[in-house]
Amino acid sequence: MENLWLLLAGLIAYLLGSIPTAFLIVRKAKGKAVWLEGSGNVGTMNVYRATGSLWLMALTLIIDMGKAALALYIASLLCGSVLGQVMAAVFAVLGHNYSVFIGFRGGRGLACLLGIMLYLNWIIAFLCFGIVVASIFTTEYLMRRRIKGVKKVFGEQILGRVIGMAVCVVVIPFLVKEGVYAALLLASALSFVEHIQRLKDYLKNNHP
Repeated sequence: MENLWLLLAGLIAYLLGSIPTAFLIVRKAKGKAVWLEGSGNVGTMNVYRATGSLWLMALTLIIDMGKAALALYIASLLCGSVLGQVMAAVFAVLGHNYSVFIGFRGGRGLACLLGIMLYLNWIIAFLCFGIVVASIFTTEYLMRRRIKGVKKVFGEQILGRVIGMAVCVVVIPFLVKEGVYAALLLASALSFVEHIQRLKDYLKNNHP
């Protein structure tokens, strides 16, 4: 019976994660498909690129964080175990990155990951947010000073995000319980893979 509750928690988390917030907001605001705009990502930053609206970007971020946090809350009600939260965290990010509602397109999972962190440990969420932001600004500053011709990729924050997320993965286990770390680690891995792939694609198609 426990396995059935786990499966149900995972399914609900995936469906919640699959709600294509960025797509729906951009279609409502501009009548366009978000993956045809900006970076092609179905996520928070691309809403701003597509609409030029900070309010719509913030709304997208809040909803995407909320759907992940809701997935974990439902899992806690259904399963009442750490394993249920791990399932919910993983499948919420999977749904966000590969939404069944828009042909398995999606974002890169950072907004959902932040929602998961806020639900599990809000202190860790703010710490990791600070680390990633600092990494983005530091990376952009150093690269723009030392390496010519690569401004755009660093301006898109991809490398800074990757470095910041890697630092967070090293720091978090010293601050949280093992079960919480498992949920954060697996959800982070899904987001990390998407960022690495984006960086590889960009460097392949845009040689400095």
